[in-house]
Order: sequence, then structure tokens, then C-alpha cells
Amino acid sequence: MTTSNEKRKLEEEIAELKEKLAEGSKHQTEPGQQPGVYQDIIAALRQELEERSAEIDALKKKANRETTVTVESARPAPQSPSSKYDLSSARDEIKGLKSVANRLTVNFSLTVVAFRHIIQELQKENQATKQQAKLVESENQLLMNETEQLRQVCRTYLADKPKP
Repeated sequence: MTTSNEKRKLEEEIAELKEKLAEGSKHQTEPGQQPGVYQDIIAALRQELEERSAEIDALKKKANRETTVTVESARPAPQSPSSKYDLSSARDEIKGLKSVANRLTVNFSLTVVAFRHIIQELQKENQATKQQAKLVESENQLLMNETEQLRQVCRTYLADKPKP
């Protein structure tokens, strides 16, 4: 049952990555943002997501094979020397596959954590850029107001100035 729990966790993590990837793509096209700022990172995330999805599919297939071998080994079979060897070989293969699946799960988990960190950093950077844009916009508005006030002062001065 550990394998099904691991598969479920991996599928949940893939779903989260897909959501974050979609969110990153959505933020990329916001007004005022340069196109292609995060394209390389998003492309890398998509590629990693596809690779991990392929690994999960492979794990599912291996788990299905394992279930088949377990069901077949539960049947009473004639105890011939060759069937004992086949059963032993199948058990060894299952152990090896479980070992590989465990290593892949650990590697995948580490990769997911790294991508989560990258996504969080990009979100922070994006937020900081938005704040900076708001600040520049407010400064621009203040300067425009001051310019208009100076124009009015100049008009008043020129209107009050006696003509020669």
C-alpha cells in the first residue's frame, strides 16, 4: 500500500506544479510586463513536469506488473525447480523495482521542493516589481501635478505682469 500512497502524493504534487505553472504563465502576460521574462523558467518547469509525469506512469505500470506477479504467486502452482527459480527471480525483480521507485520518489521530491522554492522566489520578485511600478506611477502623477501647478503660476504671472 506504500506504493499507492506514494503515487497519490506524486500525483498531488504534479497537480500543484501544473497549477503553479499555469499561474506563472498567467502572470507572464500581465500588462506592463515584458514578454518572455519567465519563458525559460516556465519551459524548464514544463519539461520537468512532463519527465516526472512519465516517471509516475512508469511506476504505475511497474506496480501493475507487481500486482500481477503477486496474484500469480498466490495461486498454488506445482513446485517444480523451474517455477521456484521463476518465483525467486520475480521477487528479486520486484525488490529491484521497488528500490528504483523509492530512489525516483526521493529524487522527485527533492526536485519538487527545488521548483517550489524557485516559484516562490519568482512570485516574490514579481510582487516586488509590481510594487516598484506602482511607486513609479505615483511619483509620475505627483510630478505631473507639480508641472501643472507651475504652468498655472506662470500663466498668472504673465497675466498680472504689466504690458510695456
